[in-house]
Amino acid sequence: IDAGTPDDVFCAARRALAVFGVQGGGRSGGVRVLSIDGGGVKGLASIRMLGEIERRLGRPLHEAFDLVVGTSAGSMIAAGLSQGMCVADCEKAYKVLVRTAFSKMRAKDLARLETEQQQLQ
Repeated sequence: IDAGTPDDVFCAARRALAVFGVQGGGRSGGVRVLSIDGGGVKGLASIRMLGEIERRLGRPLHEAFDLVVGTSAGSMIAAGLSQGMCVADCEKAYKVLVRTAFSKMRAKDLARLETEQQQLQ
């Protein structure tokens, strides 16, 4: 399949994103995409990193991106951010979802990760 020139691909991507209400882009005219990996309860590590980025930005994380996507656990986080939630609220919702979406063993992993995180602080 011939995708055309890079400019053709860029224009097609912008048109496709416009369908979802994504307009404009960064200063360079590009589209700013945040892609969050999966990993079950390990998504807590992603949330903590995103929280630090949000803190350093000094504004809600979702405002810094045109599109927020994720896979598996990352999609749970992306859904919250895409709805305008701050990272702290996403973390609260994520912890509830982990306990219902993943097995009891995974919930124990979450508790262990939280304990280890607290010990590092």
